[in-house]
Amino acid sequence: MKILRIYTKLPPYGGGMEKHIKELTLRQIEHGNEVSIFFNKGDSVSEKDVRIPKFPLGDFKPQFIGVFIFYFFIIFHLILTRKKYHVLHIHGDWSSVFFSKIIKNCINAKKVIFSIHDDFNNNFSRIFFKKKLRHIDIFFSTGYNSFQFLKKTNKPNTFFQPSGVSSLFFADCGINIMNKNIDVISIGNLVSKKNLDLVLNIAKSLPNNSFVIVGEGNQRRHLSSRIKNEKIYNLELIGHKTQQQVKNLLCMSRLFLHTAKIEGTPTSIMEAMAVGLPIISTNAGGIKKVIGSDNFLFEEKEEFVEAIKKLLADNELYKEISSLNKLKAKDFSWDKVFNSINSKF
Repeated sequence: MKILRIYTKLPPYGGGMEKHIKELTLRQIEHGNEVSIFFNKGDSVSEKDVRIPKFPLGDFKPQFIGVFIFYFFIIFHLILTRKKYHVLHIHGDWSSVFFSKIIKNCINAKKVIFSIHDDFNNNFSRIFFKKKLRHIDIFFSTGYNSFQFLKKTNKPNTFFQPSGVSSLFFADCGINIMNKNIDVISIGNLVSKKNLDLVLNIAKSLPNNSFVIVGEGNQRRHLSSRIKNEKIYNLELIGHKTQQQVKNLLCMSRLFLHTAKIEGTPTSIMEAMAVGLPIISTNAGGIKKVIGSDNFLFEEKEEFVEAIKKLLADNELYKEISSLNKLKAKDFSWDKVFNSINSKF
């Protein structure tokens, strides 16, 4: 089967979505498929991938402008090359589906699959997306809220499918909780929808506890300025890390904190669960569907602060949640996720 996969970025850029695309592609190639990824930033997964255009497009505001420019270059490339594929698989948010019909016709695809890795955060995106649904054969949604919205549109081939967790994160850390030197870890791109100002506010309220934020993004300068000006000495921005480095940091941490306003299902939460960290999070994108009722879901700073205090003080509760999270995370191993996705192609 020849598959054309499209998204603007690949690792080392980005986060969970980019890792998802790389892992899915590698596994499909191992199973005898020919997969080409059209992308703009990052490192190619195989020799079949194509960087489009050859120069980086930059970060446009609003984001959909950059997406549209990217797809214009793709269409031009396809018209010139005239290469055909059996399946078109597009990843992204609502704006990524705009050119799906044109590209389908260009490559003579028999099937169009769309994986949405975000939530529908406004009425415009919902209205626009409804108008484009007829061109999509299969939907995968990593977030439960967006999955429910798609189901209401009466599209039968719609599946709630969070991303997969690498086997790396299931390997035992071998570290006693008393030897861990990070109390609270947050992982995510430093962008406004991740609501990382709330992490800083929580850290200010708990000056005797250590916090780290893993990730890069356009809010780094703002967050660094706040840390310096407000003397938040117990929190550190440590930048982008490799998958192995993330695993090591999770092993050295006690709790995982997630504060996003808009979300699919972040891979970082499931990776933290696999390591055995209790989760304290917002319910953005329907995160509760993945973490269940054993962890903590809040909106207000004071609630987060009290939950952190409680978990760090109650060893029995901590161990109970840790064991349950390791067990739940197995449902999202890449072996299971790949089999679930690939069976729909």
